[in-house]
Amino acid sequence: MSKIKFRTIDIEGDGLYRTLNQKLFPEGNHFDPGTIVWCVTFCDQDYNTLTLVKKLPDTPRHVKDGVYTKAVHYKDSVVPKEIEGHTVVEFTDTKEFIKEIVWQIMISSGDLYAKGYKGYNYDAMLLKSYFDRNNFYGDIAVNCVKTVEPTIWKETPKQIRTGQWISNQDYMVTGIKHNIQDTLQLAQRINKHEVKDMRIYMS
Repeated sequence: MSKIKFRTIDIEGDGLYRTLNQKLFPEGNHFDPGTIVWCVTFCDQDYNTLTLVKKLPDTPRHVKDGVYTKAVHYKDSVVPKEIEGHTVVEFTDTKEFIKEIVWQIMISSGDLYAKGYKGYNYDAMLLKSYFDRNNFYGDIAVNCVKTVEPTIWKETPKQIRTGQWISNQDYMVTGIKHNIQDTLQLAQRINKHEVKDMRIYMS
């Protein structure tokens, strides 16, 4: 029997810490509609990855009720072209970044899966919101993103731990590593049949 062909996708945004975000956006999946997408990784069934990065602004974003994001990228922080053997491509133009995300979604052979969150297709919702705010119609691509719910999940390293200080360069690189590792683990869970298929589509 031939191996099932698929890709996984994971997205990093500038959202707030989970507990604070839940207080500001108590409904549904606590979605912050202003979240800026800055890192997207695709991983296939053989664990080949491609990571797309568009650095965040170097100033905090106002979220709601006087609360601002803490996720920023300084101008002198450098996006590496490779991390632990995984290819990373940097974009400086938002439209080109979005076009490449859409292209990678559309050329994904087989199925494209994201990790579901409490019954929501969070990644698809995040992409749609980000595309809409940038006046880019990408609904066809967004609707290609399906979700699966892993029955086993090991937390990957977070960008920063409580009470820990790291440079902005290390903060950014750690975030990219986290993004890559999440796509790799999801691909592993699918290959091992350690997922429940939820198949949630955007409407």
